[in-house]
Amino acid sequence: MKFNNAPKQIKIINTKKLITRSITLLLAIGLVSWISLTPTYILQSSSNTSRETTATPSLNIVAPSPNTYIPGNFNLVANLSNTSISSYNMFWYVDNGQWNWMNNSPLGQNNKQTTINVSGWTWHLPSTSYTIDFVAVLNSSGQRIYGSVPINVGNAPATTTIPAATSSAATTPLPTSTTSTEQLYVNPNNNAAQTAASTTDPTTKSIMTKLAATPTATWFGNWNTNIQLDVNTLVTNASKVNQIPVLVAYNIPQRDCGGYSSGGATTPANYEAWIQSFAAGISNRSAIVILEPDALAQMSCLSSTNQAIRYQLLNFAVKTLKANPGTKVYIDAGNPSWINAGTMASRLLKAGVSSSNGFSLNVSNFIATNINISYGNQISSLIGNKHFVIDTSRNGNGSNGQWCNPSGMALGNMPTANTGYSNVDYYLWIKTPGQSDGTCNGGPAAGTWWPAYAETLAINAGW
Repeated sequence: MKFNNAPKQIKIINTKKLITRSITLLLAIGLVSWISLTPTYILQSSSNTSRETTATPSLNIVAPSPNTYIPGNFNLVANLSNTSISSYNMFWYVDNGQWNWMNNSPLGQNNKQTTINVSGWTWHLPSTSYTIDFVAVLNSSGQRIYGSVPINVGNAPATTTIPAATSSAATTPLPTSTTSTEQLYVNPNNNAAQTAASTTDPTTKSIMTKLAATPTATWFGNWNTNIQLDVNTLVTNASKVNQIPVLVAYNIPQRDCGGYSSGGATTPANYEAWIQSFAAGISNRSAIVILEPDALAQMSCLSSTNQAIRYQLLNFAVKTLKANPGTKVYIDAGNPSWINAGTMASRLLKAGVSSSNGFSLNVSNFIATNINISYGNQISSLIGNKHFVIDTSRNGNGSNGQWCNPSGMALGNMPTANTGYSNVDYYLWIKTPGQSDGTCNGGPAAGTWWPAYAETLAINAGW
């Protein structure tokens, strides 16, 4: 009896195992099918037992910032977070109209960009408000990711303040800008004045005469054999006519990372002595100082030790120059197509921007004013709403991606303290229009006066 019951018991056990195995197999098949039909879920290689959602990239609009006033040409700049620009295409459109292609940034940044002109956008009149829509399309899946930004077409009213960039740090409204009576210094012996005096061509004479009457900055570096005397001469001449000079301190060690404008002080001690003499030349008079163009933007070419030294030197320069309350100091912060706002904000803080008047943008570059305002506003929101200045000397047509004597460029906003934006202290001509960027595109050595290029910039600006 016991023997006869054994087979029945074994059969029952095998049936249970079969059922269990069948259920397990069905569950496994279902799991595989579910995974294959749901591509937004993956099995994490670090844990064979967990599953989590893959984040969809977000569309970041770099420029313009919301509600910016744009009178003509400007660059649209945007990207997908944590996504290579080669893995998606991006387009812009207005009012559900045609999709327009955006190119990869020509400056090596992880952005898509294009230049457009809104001067003919009149179909919303009397309203000046428009919304620019962006769509990114992933190459792998065709997934679309959208973003949009409202803008205003035309010139900003005199009391308009640019909105803060989207950031938890940018929650305090900017105060209304006020009208300034400051007069910037015009050096009567500038290059354009000399060309105007020597030319017999009536068009050239007219253009050069107008350029000669426009305030431009004066650069100082290791070519000045007596820096205190040279600075004192400039500031004295400006004081005599009740104007404020703009000076550029350009002598940081390892300047320009060995590029067209390489040079600078040979040692940190030499630089500190040079800055002290520079400040002594200004003395207790009014001046605007643009401190070391590209010094922060080019930090990556330095070793960690030399980066630390550069921060120390910039802090020393700010402290030394600001010992005179009449000196306004702006540490250079590169341009919008170079270093992202968060990284530049961090560098500025390390360089002593808290003790300065703020920072400068677009020195010797061509990027449109509205893009610089957007970028500057992002940085400002991260460093205590510090103000900034913009080099508008050659950005009238915006940038075509080249930085060294590119063709098709134009003079930009005239130098003024009345920018219409409370956090933009000045539009300045920091780079002298007509001074070469270097031996490229037919230009002479960096800093050399090139009258033909200056005249072209003016003609392209409608002078």
